[in-house]
Amino acid sequence: MKYKIDMYGGAFNPLHLGHVNNIITASNQCEKLYVVLSVTNAPNKIDHRERLMWLRNLTSDMENVEVFEILFKHKQLEKDAMRNANKVLIIDTDALITLYYYQLGFENTPDFNPNFPQIAECISALNNYDLYIFLEPDVKWVQDGTRTYGDNEVRKANNQKLKQILQKNNIAYVSISGDYSERYEKNKELIKSLIQV
Repeated sequence: MKYKIDMYGGAFNPLHLGHVNNIITASNQCEKLYVVLSVTNAPNKIDHRERLMWLRNLTSDMENVEVFEILFKHKQLEKDAMRNANKVLIIDTDALITLYYYQLGFENTPDFNPNFPQIAECISALNNYDLYIFLEPDVKWVQDGTRTYGDNEVRKANNQKLKQILQKNNIAYVSISGDYSERYEKNKELIKSLIQV
């Protein structure tokens, strides 16, 4: 009997024969295997891009294996930043924001992974934020060369999609609108009240 989904994670710093054996064995025991590259704080760490390349090369012929990085990397970077934060850590992208952009970019394509939303929601469930600020799309669109959702009607529709994701995952957020100065002042007040300055 094969398992439906399995996950094998590690720093792979470096990737060694024990990892290779485990990945091959696990891939034969399940329908879908997610190999998760984690961030390491090892003093002699190998660049994560090189470790990612090793994993992708190793699994390139394994049709039921997918190497995952972005969702877990966000969470690991957040944890690392929290260790060094004084009182406030501001994060502009979490697992649900990544899910939102993933759905916008891949939902109706052959590359869409139907398990991605569930994985993102599980990672989001680990979060325990004191404040979640939602910036409404009511400022003028600025094309920075990396985004393609500038039409006003598209922005409104996508705004609703993101709010639906947050509501589905029971994320209570404070909505902020206004020009950039107003947003800045409102954010500053929210953060001051949170840390009671």
